[in-house]
Amino acid sequence: MNVFFFGLKLSKTALAISAKFNVLRKQEHLRFLVPDEIHQFYDMFYPKKSRFALCSWLKERMFMAMLWVDEKLLAGDLHHILFRKISIYTQTLEYIEQHTDTQIVVLGSGFDHLAWVFSTRTTCFELDVPAVIQQKKMILGESRELLHFVEWNANSDSLADVLSSNTHFNSNYPTLFITEGLIDYLTFEVLERVIRSFKTLNPRNDWLTTHFDREQLSWLHRLSFELGVRLAGEKLTKNLNAHTLKDLYCAESYTLKHESNTMDLSILNIQGQPMACLRGCRVLHLN
Repeated sequence: MNVFFFGLKLSKTALAISAKFNVLRKQEHLRFLVPDEIHQFYDMFYPKKSRFALCSWLKERMFMAMLWVDEKLLAGDLHHILFRKISIYTQTLEYIEQHTDTQIVVLGSGFDHLAWVFSTRTTCFELDVPAVIQQKKMILGESRELLHFVEWNANSDSLADVLSSNTHFNSNYPTLFITEGLIDYLTFEVLERVIRSFKTLNPRNDWLTTHFDREQLSWLHRLSFELGVRLAGEKLTKNLNAHTLKDLYCAESYTLKHESNTMDLSILNIQGQPMACLRGCRVLHLN
């Protein structure tokens, strides 16, 4: 089951992650953690449309109440969102600074800011299903020359063929492929095919991904998370634990360059406001 947003069928979970982060990044005790260029994206993506201050205030309070309920059902979810957004941004920035000629490819881009932000520095691609790509183009327009939107379905489309046929993609450049939150929705066979494509396009390509091992959650938290996704009308694939993922990327000749987890980000207690930490969440940079 999907929702209609501006007339298009879109993923509820993609919208939820984007909306949650938009509310979180505006909180006074968290705002300084988020770079200005990311704030710029969300100020544009979620403009204040109401002419009445009371309506804006009520809308903000409603979202805060929703986040409070979310945190009660799945303690640490909000910290997990901040962790993955900031970690992915930081590691992508480091990669770009270390490579003169490079490209960024964001797979399952959803309503994320990443490609838009870094398209001021290098060529960036957003790949997702047609409905999401159409919506992003409607909102963001064609304002950035180095930002390219590409329609792609992981289950049916060959990644190598889709990118090779795009005139803006240069397979001679080392490329950073990013799968933030995507691999939870791909079967093992599809994921195997996708990450093999990275090296097929260029052996020097890197892979930056989030990994969420649901086996590390308590049974109550795992039930809450999986039920929430199911209620959104979407389906998680079989849990991919840390050992299975390592076997997969080693078999495809990847080595682990850097790993961070939720305990690495010092936002557990910002200005005296503690945040619960969700176990099992990490960000991996592989090459």
